[in-house]
Amino acid sequence: MKSSAPMFLQKLFDMLHAMPSFLGGWCHGGSAFEISAPLEFARLVLPQYFKHSKYTSFVRQLNFYGFVKGAKVSDVATSVVFQHVHFIQHKPHLMRRIKRKTNHSNEAFNQDAVEAVDELRRDVEEIKATLSGLDAQLKQLQEVVKVTMTLLEPFQFKPPPPLHQELLEEAIAYYMPARSEDDDWSRSSKSMEAQFEEDVARNPYSIETWTSYLNLLHTKPSGHRLSKERVALFRRALSYVPLSYKLWKRFLDESYALVRGLRIDRPELVELTLLYEDALVHLHKMPRIWLQYLSLLDHLRWGTRTRRVFDRALRALPITQHKRIWGPYLAFIHAQGVASTAIRVYRRFLMFDPSGREEYVRYLLSMELWEEASIQLVHVLNLPHPPSSRHALWMELCSLISSHPDDISSALNVDAILRSGVHLFSDEVGRFWCALATYYMRLGMFESARDVYEEGLVSREGIKFEGFF
Repeated sequence: MKSSAPMFLQKLFDMLHAMPSFLGGWCHGGSAFEISAPLEFARLVLPQYFKHSKYTSFVRQLNFYGFVKGAKVSDVATSVVFQHVHFIQHKPHLMRRIKRKTNHSNEAFNQDAVEAVDELRRDVEEIKATLSGLDAQLKQLQEVVKVTMTLLEPFQFKPPPPLHQELLEEAIAYYMPARSEDDDWSRSSKSMEAQFEEDVARNPYSIETWTSYLNLLHTKPSGHRLSKERVALFRRALSYVPLSYKLWKRFLDESYALVRGLRIDRPELVELTLLYEDALVHLHKMPRIWLQYLSLLDHLRWGTRTRRVFDRALRALPITQHKRIWGPYLAFIHAQGVASTAIRVYRRFLMFDPSGREEYVRYLLSMELWEEASIQLVHVLNLPHPPSSRHALWMELCSLISSHPDDISSALNVDAILRSGVHLFSDEVGRFWCALATYYMRLGMFESARDVYEEGLVSREGIKFEGFF
């Protein structure tokens, strides 16, 4: 049906069916086609179907046949879409209606006619050569058949038809195995793969060339997962450009996706950690790589190693990037629940961000570390502008001191602290005196507690007697 269409349109139709998806293909439901990367398309695809490899000549031919540009279907800046009302993917018979425009110069028309004649001449020569080879093979087979029949005549050998058919089918199956999808891919993309090998051999430091080569292998039916072939190609590329964040990130992401969902004791996950270590040798200034590696270690439940990698990340990254590490680090420390480790980590964190001291106090209270919590709470009260209300913090300190005197007595000068609170909050004087007296009573110092009560009763600084009873 499409044999009566112009030769250019027939080749264009065949080319679109065989073209790799990352270079373009049919779009808009088969009513148009897209060329995503014109330069790669002209270099890798056009020479297989046309005498020239110039993209501009190809576009000029499309214009001659009435093709127009259509709406883009992707965000790629270089993408171009062409369409024609009679050029449709599943209706090749409509191509017969497409005619070449005749209002162009005779020179261009003659040049196209010469090219078409040359192409036909080459096709005829190839067909003749093929027929000559087939004739020679046919003659050889005829001679073999004659000799075989001559040898079989004395024995009157007639092979049983079923057995003969079975042997023939087995021979065909052995010498002509069924084609696989990889065979189809190899036939259509072998030349492009060879071209990429030449490109990387000529300029092995081009990241874009390596990326395009990896995209080509990704279109292979067995290349959607990280095959050994693609792993070898990744390592080849990174041996030339080891500082390429783009290649390392893609290699790590595809490797991570391959092992996601496996049990944490599988050896593939250990190999992935080694791959991250290799990446960090070159990309130790990239916080995203550190965070992905730390997420993997946390998933594997490697507590000590995870903490050490957090420390390595803080040493390797500039101070401006530390904020991205401290958030996951503190969350990891909270999940571990080891108080001694948490205290050391938080003290380092407060050197980086002193405003996090109140958060540290909340953590200490949740872990019932009363002594360290009281010390840090006093530090918060000494700040010029504490995060919470100063009154609420003082009341919390009073409650903490009076409730846990055995843990706090050696860490703070409780008497001086609570007496200073008496002068700060005139409406809470009774509460401060009672907190100090309760502190002494729970320590067994009843004489000191009685003295505090008497001192509070005789004091005239905003006394509210109901606070004592």
